[in-house]
Amino acid sequence: MTTQSHEPTKSDFDVHPVPTRWRPMLKDVVKALAEGDYALSREIPCVRMKPSAPAQIRSYVADYGERLVELPDDTWQSSFALWTGTHWTVTVSL
Repeated sequence: MTTQSHEPTKSDFDVHPVPTRWRPMLKDVVKALAEGDYALSREIPCVRMKPSAPAQIRSYVADYGERLVELPDDTWQSSFALWTGTHWTVTVSL
């Protein structure tokens, strides 16, 4: 099976598949979070964590009440990216 490649598309307020080149980085972030590394102590290229984020993420995961796991391959079928005119919003199905 071949995987279709998706590039970032800046069209205001239209959702698009998560760009293919962003997916490994997003998988690395979720893997770190699933392992309890909420501060992302490992280096992940192009990722910067706000100082308040680790505590917020830990709280969100605890409040959700489920165990966070690494992303399955089919997660990209229900995840999307949206250019808002000033920044990207990416929703990844966990």
